[in-house]
Amino acid sequence: MLDAQIKKEILKSFHYGLFVLTINSRRNITAATVTWVSQASFEPPLLMIAVKKSSNSFRNLQDQDYFALNIIGEGQQEIAKAFFKETAVANHLLNGFPFILTEMNQPCLTDAPYVLECLKKHVYDEGDHAVIIGEITSLYKQKTAAALSLKSTGWSYGG
Repeated sequence: MLDAQIKKEILKSFHYGLFVLTINSRRNITAATVTWVSQASFEPPLLMIAVKKSSNSFRNLQDQDYFALNIIGEGQQEIAKAFFKETAVANHLLNGFPFILTEMNQPCLTDAPYVLECLKKHVYDEGDHAVIIGEITSLYKQKTAAALSLKSTGWSYGG
């Protein structure tokens, strides 16, 4: 049997970055802060993202082949915080932050240092989060910055 407190402590010790997952589906645009992200392959270039199955973003991923992963930089905690709530789209702003549409019509936050546009390859539907495997199809470097880490914010997710 797993000790719940020890499990939580160990899983919260993992290192995570902060990212905003954006999806433009037939329904609407959604954007959500995600932390469980990892590179999965060099060739082809693949990413793994865990997405909460009860989220609007997960519902939009069911309808859409493409998504964008916006990497949030150090000092941009307010961007990550803005996407813990429902997505509001108005005047080329997502939750108050400017965006443009990528080549595959996915939202790209113009304040994010880096954005990866991905083709959804697989969805592994286990547990309360689904694991999405995406192949990187486009890269956008908007400025150079170190990625914001979850630990540096004092927030936690997991365990």
